[in-house]
Amino acid sequence: MTSWQSIWRFAMYELKQERWGLLVSLLFYSYLIVIIIVATGDARPFDGNSTWIGNFLYLSLLPMFGFAMSRTMMRVMSDDSYTHKVAYWRSLPISSHIIASSRIVQFLIVFTVGWLYLFTVSFLFVGWIHQLGLWTAIGNALTWYGYGVGVGTSFLIFELGVSGKQYMGVSMLYMIGILGLAIGLHYAQFSLLEEIAGAIAQGVWWLPLVALLAGAGIVAANYMLIRRRIEHRNIY
Repeated sequence: MTSWQSIWRFAMYELKQERWGLLVSLLFYSYLIVIIIVATGDARPFDGNSTWIGNFLYLSLLPMFGFAMSRTMMRVMSDDSYTHKVAYWRSLPISSHIIASSRIVQFLIVFTVGWLYLFTVSFLFVGWIHQLGLWTAIGNALTWYGYGVGVGTSFLIFELGVSGKQYMGVSMLYMIGILGLAIGLHYAQFSLLEEIAGAIAQGVWWLPLVALLAGAGIVAANYMLIRRRIEHRNIY
């Protein structure tokens, strides 16, 4: 069995273990999408009517679409569940390369489904996104895809590399930081939603490509950090 086959089989095994959590995640994604659409649907960014909430929701919630609701996630604070899971994996003949790579594959699968769901529904029901036209909307979605995978896989470093309480602490700090950034952008009268969509609409075709390449580079760097953290973490 090749390394890639091992990574894929391990990733699929873990996803099947949490198959009911994936269904719950779909319902939760639907809830988040409703919130995003309601909050940004009347924003009319090209009329100068953008608000901080659009920046905040996209920056904070989009990377979370790669994390399926699961029993492990629900017990992260009370039982330090990810630490126990890493300890169990390390007790088996599974290399850190397989563990890190398969976790990233799991994230990318779940995130891609959530990302497609969000941007398809947004294109159909958010007026200003629909007015961009199909190709501009696709470019806009791909740009945010690069952001989502870059930031989302960064969370995996803490998911697998620190205790549950530390992981939740990092998550809270991230949300607080994004809230501050969104408010700062609002007072600076700078809307990421407007700037990204507007640039692509005006023919800046390379923006999605740069975002995707940057996202891929960050994913590759995060893989190395996750693998190193798994190898050197004291979990016993």
